[in-house]
Amino acid sequence: MYKSPQWLTDNEFKGRKTKVVIIGAGGTGSELISQLFKINYTLIELGSAGLDVTLIDDDIVSPTNIGRQSFYPFDISQPKSKTLIDRFNTFGNLNWEYVIERVTPQNIRNFIPNNCVVFTCVDNPIARVTVGEHLKKRIKSEVIWIDGGNGRSDGQVVCGTYENRQDLPFARLPSVYDLYGQQLKTQEYIPTESCSHVEAIRAQTLGINNAIAMQMTQLIWQLIREGEIHAHGAIVDLKSFTVNALPIDAEIWTMFGFTSSPCANCE
Repeated sequence: MYKSPQWLTDNEFKGRKTKVVIIGAGGTGSELISQLFKINYTLIELGSAGLDVTLIDDDIVSPTNIGRQSFYPFDISQPKSKTLIDRFNTFGNLNWEYVIERVTPQNIRNFIPNNCVVFTCVDNPIARVTVGEHLKKRIKSEVIWIDGGNGRSDGQVVCGTYENRQDLPFARLPSVYDLYGQQLKTQEYIPTESCSHVEAIRAQTLGINNAIAMQMTQLIWQLIREGEIHAHGAIVDLKSFTVNALPIDAEIWTMFGFTSSPCANCE
């Protein structure tokens, strides 16, 4: 079991909004922000200050995005991040923000403050490496990083933390970069833009992004409302209709080369 960090608990008790940064506004990112809108509304109704969301993406809406992603025909050629944020700000009476940029090693520090939740919803392993390398230098920055990645009909969600806990048997939860960093660094990435809906569905079956986004939102919901989680991610397979938890287990983590013991003098 993992107990929510003190800063997140304090947000609820002291009426502070929880800062959320979403990197990627495509299939999973556009589904995720829809779920976060629901969470934000529910939290406020329950007496919380809610969420303060920033969505980052430099891409524009293409015709083949319609249907698979949370966009409409009249959104075509518009920036994805601006389109989604404008929609929720207008109809939800919010003041969320968007950034029409690609996250790079040069600008990432501008986007990830201390005491925040970062979601990565990207198909490019380079982006995950960029986030992982940056947070590796900020181990005690009190950041929760929830990554969602998928193939055609399966995927996984990993929740990692950057902190130095003294109240748990481990200092922090491993992130997707901690567990799969070497694979991410060597994974070949060929950017593709589907020319038709047929090609797009061949690449990613309908519903996989929604399934991944749902697991990602469950993590932040349970961390905020229940103050703990009993798994730090999930492996999803739509073909077999299965969802398997990613255990909070230090012995399993060591198989991936990750160790994390509490250290009173760690920097």
